[in-house]
Amino acid sequence: MKSFLNYLTSSFLTHINIELSKDEKILNNIDIGKKPARIGIKKVHNEIYKFYPNIKPIEFNFVYELNVIRLNKQNYYDSSFEGFDIVFWESIKDLQNLTKESRKTYKKTVVEILKNFDHKKFGLNMQTFLRSQAELRKILHEMIREYYKNDEAKIKKSWDIIYEQNMEHQGWIIEHFEFLLIDAWEKSEDLLNNILPIKIAKELKKKKKVEPTHIKEASVLFTDFKGFTQLTEQMDSKQLVNELDICFREFDAIVKKFSLEKIKTLGDGYMCAGGVPQENRHHIFNICLAGLEMVEKINELAKTRAMSCGGYWQVRVGIHFGEIVAGVIGKHKFNYDIWGDTVNTASKMESSGVPGEVNISEELKNKIEKYFDIESRGEIPAKNKGNLKMYLLKGLKEKYKQNGLPSFISDYKN
Repeated sequence: MKSFLNYLTSSFLTHINIELSKDEKILNNIDIGKKPARIGIKKVHNEIYKFYPNIKPIEFNFVYELNVIRLNKQNYYDSSFEGFDIVFWESIKDLQNLTKESRKTYKKTVVEILKNFDHKKFGLNMQTFLRSQAELRKILHEMIREYYKNDEAKIKKSWDIIYEQNMEHQGWIIEHFEFLLIDAWEKSEDLLNNILPIKIAKELKKKKKVEPTHIKEASVLFTDFKGFTQLTEQMDSKQLVNELDICFREFDAIVKKFSLEKIKTLGDGYMCAGGVPQENRHHIFNICLAGLEMVEKINELAKTRAMSCGGYWQVRVGIHFGEIVAGVIGKHKFNYDIWGDTVNTASKMESSGVPGEVNISEELKNKIEKYFDIESRGEIPAKNKGNLKMYLLKGLKEKYKQNGLPSFISDYKN
């Protein structure tokens, strides 16, 4: 076996010498990691002579045979094979030692090269790697037969060792691409779950569509910033987007805290809902507490950021509850949305509301007045509805502030 490895390394050295004679542009390319290809190939070249001081290249170049003749690649002289060179040399060292440690080092090298290799740049995937391994096995088997001539015992012994190593290598390739597939799947799952509620995302994946849902009771919250237009004239676009991002990230955290569902943002407006897509008997109270916290958070930001922004906006919050229809619209960019008179009324509560306050409808006031301090705001005209009474939600009543949220919720009778 060792004499065959000497022969195999001589053929490999022929390829390495060609590698180092290629154009400097090719050798200076960074195909793996952060260093030029020349460095990795030169290291392999030096190690070959370290292990085999008297080695000489032979005429047969199995790497050329593999890529040009077997795989029909015509770029042998126009690109480097740094990744292959490093991995194959490590395979020879493993075959020299045949220890657990050498196999572990070999696997580590294969995995690192696969991780750092730009698959997209070279158009390579699992299938191309596995095909390359299959063709390499054929060439190595032919080389073994050629080297040992008719000595079947040595042919079988050497081939069994090399075949076993090559199949392990193939397994590592499959593991790597399975990991990439799982990682990509998990990322796509996370992305879909960020776009759609988890329940809706599952339905979409299972049925390829989502049926519209009539929800008897849901709560809807809108926000908008007073002073936004004036501040757009003072801030550059980057700072403006950054400030909106800060605010909306805070809103996202509040929505999550109170088990609500973010629906969408509309310019400087934010919309969320409670009781969708899954029922939640506490959604009305959750959304009221969320609205109060949103106002409090923007007031805090105004104190700390007004100086650097040349002023700051106030938030208007409007809330209503009632029947809605929910569903997914769009084919390529899905959007979970809600519709109905409840949504329109909640929007009206916000647009006609007092800045820096949580503005609520009369229906909502009647539902929660036992638990919250509420002030009358007066009436506002509404299309096709006459005048609507509005109220300002000021906060939890003192006894519920002291007892905390769990006591508050358990006291509620739906």
